[in-house]
Amino acid sequence: VLCAIISSGVRKIVILNGHGGNVDPLSTAIRIAIYKCGSEGTYIYLVNWWEMISDAIDKYLQKPHFIHADEIETSIAIALNIPVTCICEEVSQFPRPLGNEWFETWLEKRPKVRGFTYESLRYDPGCFGEPKLASKELGDELVKLFVNRFVKFIKYLQNSN
Repeated sequence: VLCAIISSGVRKIVILNGHGGNVDPLSTAIRIAIYKCGSEGTYIYLVNWWEMISDAIDKYLQKPHFIHADEIETSIAIALNIPVTCICEEVSQFPRPLGNEWFETWLEKRPKVRGFTYESLRYDPGCFGEPKLASKELGDELVKLFVNRFVKFIKYLQNSN
């Protein structure tokens, strides 16, 4: 798809990602497309929504559990009128076995080690953190902040060579 877009003459491409599991596959696809089909002046940008507003997420996150269906993602879903059918109970223990010395979930800090596990086997509802703290007001604020920053980024790209 990226090669088709590039071959049609588009030189600046922005991909807006909404799922953490897509970061590595998208990064790989972008690198392949740039090397295979790109030319001088071709730029592809990957925007992960949560990274664009990571400072605000860290400000409002109750616990360092920004992973899936926590109060942040649930608030945004409510603000975007995405049906939330289950507000799970708080997960009392962080699902990944690494302590905070090695694994960091606050977005403004970088992890020393990235750990992976098949979490849904142990946490069937898929909720982490405290989704019961979600609110439309918080979601509205975060969505507005993201949109403002995303528009600012797009305008920056439009004005750059």
